Amino acid sequence: MAAPNPLEALLTSPFAPPITPLKGTIKKCSVRELVNVETGRLTFSGIQAAANDPFVNFELNDPTWSGRTKQIDNAGDSGEWEDLQISFKCDETTLATTAAGSKLTVTCLDHNSITAHVFIGSAEVDISNLADNMNIDVGYEVELKQKNGEKGGMLKL
Repeated sequence: MAAPNPLEALLTSPFAPPITPLKGTIKKCSVRELVNVETGRLTFSGIQAAANDPFVNFELNDPTWSGRTKQIDNAGDSGEWEDLQISFKCDETTLATTAAGSKLTVTCLDHNSITAHVFIGSAEVDISNLADNMNIDVGYEVELKQKNGEKGGMLKL
């Protein structure tokens, strides 16, 4: 049995300091090297058999929260969202431990108006270092994985 994390034990003890509510904001998001959901292959800018209309969903489980970008029509293999103001609540205790709330689930989908949106890829972003970087912009880059485990693209926050 693994020894308990000392920081986690301190923060969850009855003598722990009060939890400080925090707010995280996603300011920018970009995706690239997206798999073309129509053909199963990577697309190349300017040469596309069918174009993705990507959008990105964000989910945090503790507390439960979700947010989303707008879709970009006919984006192909990449998309960029500037000047986002997608905010979520968190706290120092959750971010400083291995709790579920220290992982931001990010899912990229191809928008469809008539049928269900098509899954391109997803990733979990470890945001536990936000507790050490308050009031500082922090960047993340992760690989999006398809359901079969293959690369679906790259995501940058």
